[in-house]
Amino acid sequence: MKNFITRYWILCLFATAAAGYLLGVARVGSTVWGDSIYYYSYTRSLVMDRNIDFSNESVEPSLPYPNPPVINSETNLVENNFSPGTSLLWIPAFIFGQIVAGTLAWLGAPVLSNGYSLITQIIVGLSAVGFGTLGVHFFAKGLRALFPQKTVIRTVISFLLATQLLYYLSLDPLNSHSVSFLLASLSFFIWVHIWQKRASTWKQAIGLGASLGMLALIRNQDVLTGVVLLGSLLFRVKPRVLLLQQISLTSLVAIGLGSIQLATNWTLFHSWQSPYILTGQALSWLHPDFIRVLFSSGNGFFRYAPFAAISFFGLFSFARVKKDVAIVCLLVFLCQLYVIASWGPEIIGGPYGSRMFVGTLPFLGVGLAHLLTVAKQRLWLFGTAILFVWNLFQIGVMLVRW
Repeated sequence: MKNFITRYWILCLFATAAAGYLLGVARVGSTVWGDSIYYYSYTRSLVMDRNIDFSNESVEPSLPYPNPPVINSETNLVENNFSPGTSLLWIPAFIFGQIVAGTLAWLGAPVLSNGYSLITQIIVGLSAVGFGTLGVHFFAKGLRALFPQKTVIRTVISFLLATQLLYYLSLDPLNSHSVSFLLASLSFFIWVHIWQKRASTWKQAIGLGASLGMLALIRNQDVLTGVVLLGSLLFRVKPRVLLLQQISLTSLVAIGLGSIQLATNWTLFHSWQSPYILTGQALSWLHPDFIRVLFSSGNGFFRYAPFAAISFFGLFSFARVKKDVAIVCLLVFLCQLYVIASWGPEIIGGPYGSRMFVGTLPFLGVGLAHLLTVAKQRLWLFGTAILFVWNLFQIGVMLVRW
């Protein structure tokens, strides 16, 4: 019965988020825009052309690149500095969408069969909603290993209504954020269960390596999350010999998946460096701008999601109860914060509240969950309602600007 209830609420969440997504598509008349066009071009090129030559995708009349395509002087290929991880996970939905679109075209319906039909795009978008929904599921399961069920429910509801998850799960799922959240939540879930049991199975070792490898393949700076989580297990899990074997396997799986990024870089740029660095971005390690990325009116993380700030300080309080878990969660967030604050010249990870932090939400959630173990029901309801309205207001302002 308990599993049925869990599945029921997950399906309800997916249906609600999917409905919001479809309403947005109906309103705009398109499902792929902005950065998601670059991710979509990877998927389309890999499936339809079996390569990553974007010479046709970049100028496709129905979905051209937002910026004029740039031909790399070394490879003579159109540059695409976005990581391919998200696009790889979209492939099954894209293929299914093509089957549906191809069938309708064969039946005489006026449907594109070249990978750009709205039907294919919507099916890929719905898969992205599904990824985000699964992320919520693993987020809740990870928290459940540390906190009572009631606290977990409160925490998940608060994060769904009053953080970037509301926007990225339903209004703009066809980007990298929903997949980042899924893999960060899955990594958090596996890690916390290993941590609590002080032991790891081979299955968990492989699963953690796969989730961390794909997480870094989607957003390269998330390799820091893997370093923190794997490093922490070295001080926690016994026996040592078996631990080192499993950590080695985890690392090999993660590196194997992450190497796809290196292969992509070499193919498109003939360089092993990050495409972001090659295309003009920079990291100012000695001058990180924490105030700007956390509180700026344009894209400040804590400004757009005050619950994230509350969660951050909640981790310090949780350190009095479970110091080791709190420290690891803090390190995950602080490492990401340092990289994002050092990046320039713009605040990376727009457009809403900096999606670059989405991968830290499962770990920040531990702090909020701790505070909610003692918070009264009325205080939680009032705070969530106020911050939900604030979230809707910020989303509305952004949509008006668009």
